[in-house]
Amino acid sequence: MSSQQGCPNHADHGSVMSDRNDDIHWAPRLKPALIRRLYTMDARGIVDEDLIDEVGYGLLARCESIRRVTERCCPQCGERLEGVLEQERNRTISCPSCGWQSTWDLYLRSYKNKRLHGGRATVDFLRFLDEFPKCRTPQQKMLVIDRLIHAVHEWMRKTLTLPAAENIIQAKRSEVIELLDDLAYGDRRGTERAGIRAMYFQKLDESREPTLREARAIKQLHTGLSQMMSEFYSEKLETSVDVDLAFLDRTTYDEVIEFLSNPTCTYTFAVEPLSGPAMFDYSQPVVEAFIAQAKKTTGSPNVEARIVMDKIIARNLADLETIWKPVEEIQISDAELKTNTHDIQLAKPDDPVFLVSHAMTCSRGSGLISICYPVLTLESILPRLIT
Repeated sequence: MSSQQGCPNHADHGSVMSDRNDDIHWAPRLKPALIRRLYTMDARGIVDEDLIDEVGYGLLARCESIRRVTERCCPQCGERLEGVLEQERNRTISCPSCGWQSTWDLYLRSYKNKRLHGGRATVDFLRFLDEFPKCRTPQQKMLVIDRLIHAVHEWMRKTLTLPAAENIIQAKRSEVIELLDDLAYGDRRGTERAGIRAMYFQKLDESREPTLREARAIKQLHTGLSQMMSEFYSEKLETSVDVDLAFLDRTTYDEVIEFLSNPTCTYTFAVEPLSGPAMFDYSQPVVEAFIAQAKKTTGSPNVEARIVMDKIIARNLADLETIWKPVEEIQISDAELKTNTHDIQLAKPDDPVFLVSHAMTCSRGSGLISICYPVLTLESILPRLIT
């Protein structure tokens, strides 16, 4: 992804060390009134080019900031930073392209609580960055804006944690939900997208088979797992590690496989006495953090990733057995590492699954740890989950 996506560059820091987190600037979120005004004009059949550009380029700048934070890039030029995976919290990080420098601690504080990490919706923000600069007409721009708005609305409806819409819209969560529901279901007969929009959300509604009580029960169980992982990872990495439940999603197995990196660090395992298998996936930044720490601890540059991660998964699976005890005394066995997504045969492509993802954040790196349960695996205990 090019760092010059038509976005205005931030203030020029040059090669001077940034010693305050308020020297690091990120593009702001958009006000809901601006988005509502755009859709009101569109519903009336009015093409307001200035308004479309104001919203479009505002979203473009915000999505670029999300990309830079998610990928640990320079706030000035957008290239990958050096030093982000080192160990000291107050270490120097720098950009090899433009010479910008700061400390990891200041960089971290510059985006904390500002909804700048893209999470699983990163793919939609990156798609907007790719598509919007290619638009040549106001109508094309509106279609791309509309696609992003509906993508974040889908994430809001599919997950039970922080909505992706809050990454781009500056408002209380209840106001964001009200706005997007109104845009999705309000009177849009004045646009040629009305039929498409209605079919889109009807299909989404029909796909939401699980009850919220099932999802909330799974979420509650795995919130406990987050705490266990936080304590264990802090011990292993010898630094403070935060692990939070990032999102809970009901989707299809093929979408999960598409979501994984390749090569991957995924462990499949059997769950007894349930009806099938499940899997535990570590994103690449998480794996790299553990390997870097193992090299430091052993004093050897030649550390086998499999040995390192086998120890991590053993503890995580033991904790997984613990959190399920209030529902079912499960036994996990036959854990097997898969490094290629083509070798993972957990379910049929269209089979429904629950995807539970935890976000790890620390000075050594940040990434997702995800657990995938085919619905068939949990089928026998779903009634107990909601009671």
